[in-house]
Amino acid sequence: MRARGSALLSVLVIITVGAIIGLGVLSLGSAAESASSRSLDRLTARAAAWSGVQAAMAELASQRDALLAGESPVLSARHEIEKGRGRSLVARLVPLRAGDAREGEEPMLAESENAKLDLSRATAEMLSAACGLDAEVAGAIAGRGGRPWSSVEELATVPGLSLKRLYVGEEGGRGAAREAAPAGETAEDGAGGTADEERLPLTSLLTAFSFDPNVQQGVAGSEEHAGKVRVNINVPWSDALGEAVDERFGAGSAAALKGIMDNKTALDSQESLVGALRVFGVPKDRWPAILDALTTGDDLFVPGRVDLNLASARTLSALPGFTRESAEGVVRERAKLSATQRASITWPLTAGLLTDEQFQQAAGWLTTRSMQWRVRVEAGFENEESPEAALESRVVFDVVLDVADRTPRVAYMREVTHLGVALAMQERAEAEAVRREAESPVEPLVIDAPPPAPPSEMGELDLGSGLDLRPMDLDTPPSGEEPASGAGETTGAGGGTMMDRRTGRWKAGGGTR
Repeated sequence: MRARGSALLSVLVIITVGAIIGLGVLSLGSAAESASSRSLDRLTARAAAWSGVQAAMAELASQRDALLAGESPVLSARHEIEKGRGRSLVARLVPLRAGDAREGEEPMLAESENAKLDLSRATAEMLSAACGLDAEVAGAIAGRGGRPWSSVEELATVPGLSLKRLYVGEEGGRGAAREAAPAGETAEDGAGGTADEERLPLTSLLTAFSFDPNVQQGVAGSEEHAGKVRVNINVPWSDALGEAVDERFGAGSAAALKGIMDNKTALDSQESLVGALRVFGVPKDRWPAILDALTTGDDLFVPGRVDLNLASARTLSALPGFTRESAEGVVRERAKLSATQRASITWPLTAGLLTDEQFQQAAGWLTTRSMQWRVRVEAGFENEESPEAALESRVVFDVVLDVADRTPRVAYMREVTHLGVALAMQERAEAEAVRREAESPVEPLVIDAPPPAPPSEMGELDLGSGLDLRPMDLDTPPSGEEPASGAGETTGAGGGTMMDRRTGRWKAGGGTR
């Protein structure tokens, strides 16, 4: 009997152990399946985010003519990609900053890069004036020896700049965002002139992707030339140059230009062109058409020009020729102007906001359109029962889209899904360092470490494989017509070569820069 009992007990033990092992195997399998499902969801969300990027880029491209004329884009805030099992796969545009809209207004879903100060062109004094940076930090940014910045996010490598200053600002707040609203005005003074503007993140004040297409806007009196490559007059005189000038301004115009050039007048910058108009007494009502039709460089896309009609008063006041008063006047007056009046960079001059000399200093920094736009795309699974809840498997991209060319391109893209975590970790580390220093005043803790790197760039997935950025036709267009995307150079309207020197993640025709 005792032997039977022992055998029965052994069988029960074996059965129990087997059941435990079986349950363990089932749990491991379930966990593996759950992990696999989460990984699949995240990959799906990333693909959806890329679809959202492509959708925004397609919408911008469809509005390119309007953007060239100085209008702002209208973008869809939400795209539903797939629906089923109680949830929807969506891609959404979200505000780049929290609370960036005034009461009763929709938040800003696209931010003009052309309304910002160009990192690679601005002087240290301009950076200090526009961003409130101290002289040492501004000098470090400007003193790169002509080496361009690849993105604003690269500033995370500059000592003295934190991730918070880069992405959030000093304090944040609604007033700061009001300053950057499309109208460029605040509720307090109508001109964007409040202390809140210093709180804006540097990503909202600076850019590395501001490129104005060197084609005519078609201001009043020259509408038929809209979209044509401007005539470069910073070249030796030639019959081709004379023909191009006569074609734009009428027979006999070339003789006037040749007289200016024969007089050894320098025409090597927009400032010198305005100076020549002043010296030779050209009536100011002709300046808009002249400045729209002529250029003094061989860039197909001119870097660093600031959109006069979207930039904040703080940004404008940092430009040569502007004062704080004149910048505030521009922001105040531009809302009252028609699209036709706003089309030429000369309108602050004719409105009496700038003197002739001030306008001459500013001319090479100004445009009246924005062709690069920053958007933030989030994607993931939306619960149909609570659509306002956070997305499941959420992925977030910061993207700069460039439609300066006839074929749109992604100039910049970075995943910032965990940006909030990175900011919180840095803030906590800084608070801990302050606490330790306060506890050890005699021998403070010295942290000798490199500045935190910005969130890692994407690269694991070949997201470009789903979009062919190459143009259908790479042939050089007829002289004077807008060049096709992908052509690194083209023949200018008056002879000579025009070059595409844009920087960015993806260039037309495939590849990266």
